[in-house]
Amino acid sequence: MLLKNDKKILFILAYTCYVFFVLGLFLHTSAHPQIFHKYTVKYALLLAGILLLFPVFLWLMWFILHDTRITFRKRKIFIMPIHKFIILLLLFLLFIITPSELYLRSKYSDFETTDYYYTIHNFHPYLQFQLTPDKNLHINNDGFRSEEISLTKPKNTYRIFILGGSTVYNGQLSYQDTPTQILERLLSKRYKDKRIEVINAGVDAYTTEHSLIQYLFKIKDYHPDLIIMYHGINDLYFSCSRSDRAYGEYKADYSHYLSADGTMVFQYFSPPPPVKIKLLSYDFFIKAIQDNLFTDITFINNKKPKDPDIYTHISQSNEYAMRDPSLSAYDRNVTSLIEAVKADHTRLILGNQANIYTDNPPKDILKKIWIPATFCPKNNKIPSLSSFNKSLDQFNKHTQEIAQENDVPFVDLAALVPKDLTYFVDDVHYTKKGSVLIAHALYEKIISLDIIN
Repeated sequence: MLLKNDKKILFILAYTCYVFFVLGLFLHTSAHPQIFHKYTVKYALLLAGILLLFPVFLWLMWFILHDTRITFRKRKIFIMPIHKFIILLLLFLLFIITPSELYLRSKYSDFETTDYYYTIHNFHPYLQFQLTPDKNLHINNDGFRSEEISLTKPKNTYRIFILGGSTVYNGQLSYQDTPTQILERLLSKRYKDKRIEVINAGVDAYTTEHSLIQYLFKIKDYHPDLIIMYHGINDLYFSCSRSDRAYGEYKADYSHYLSADGTMVFQYFSPPPPVKIKLLSYDFFIKAIQDNLFTDITFINNKKPKDPDIYTHISQSNEYAMRDPSLSAYDRNVTSLIEAVKADHTRLILGNQANIYTDNPPKDILKKIWIPATFCPKNNKIPSLSSFNKSLDQFNKHTQEIAQENDVPFVDLAALVPKDLTYFVDDVHYTKKGSVLIAHALYEKIISLDIIN
């Protein structure tokens, strides 16, 4: 039997937890706010529901903390707080946790169960991962950020595929603002007697090796008339061996870099704990707390910022000179793609990697640079910007040299796009204005060479 003071303390403790939880939900800003510039409609309704349930919470706490006397067959039975707590816990497990767990296990049966992001449909035995249909991002059934296309090319259609990594994919831009779509509109306006298809085959973190595999075993089956490819940054950071995405030192076939499959591979090969209980409901509860509780307060917010702002306060003693062993692999892959495309009598245009790097960038740009520190940490040090910039310059220079040696048209995107936040959102990804510049540069090259005619 609880004493009066004990009941008071427990009630205050429960009340404080409730207020703390509600306050945490208030101090959150939704990703795409619709109400008060803070909450989505769905989130606001959730908050309103929690507040309306406050009287129910108070009554429930009063009920649990007081003994209840019932008469059964002329016999008095006392139900103490501990009994009520156990009964409510069992009911919670039976009617809340169990159905939630069953539902989540059914819904996420195809997901790898670490971050619940990659599915068995994303997994690819040779490309590591691939895009799957997504209406919001405009990913079609073939895994391209494009309209639906047929394997057999329709008559009077000129089909262009653009290969690359995230700077081709452009997930930060709306579908209509990507260079591929702008280029398609420009060409369609000029060549009104033809059906122009510009297909975005870029994927986050893809290198020239991924693009080569893509072309040989997928894209060529769509009978493209023109291939455009621009790479650089991803091949450069594949020189590194980031601990959670790579295993061992650099290998020329890129087999050391597990990329998106890293979490899955390391989890599989790690010794399991002696006793392992995997509750998906627990994982999603913790994620909901991290994503929604006190996210307006930076020291409680567990989300990693996209712009780590490392280079504004790093000292030279914490930097190392970047080396780029993957440059020779990059040369091999680009040359192999040229040979394969030419063998199929398909036209090809090569571009290089536009970027915002300089040896001494101004502070506003410095705050946006994150790729070297994120992908190439080494012995608690990060690459110096000057060395990383020089390495990427080598990739861009080699692209131009390989294009000239093989008589392939080349577009110097790195020189055409100013190193300015008007055109870049970060190291290499474009704003809408940057996207327009890229599209026009490719358009002018196609027109100048009269490729389509």
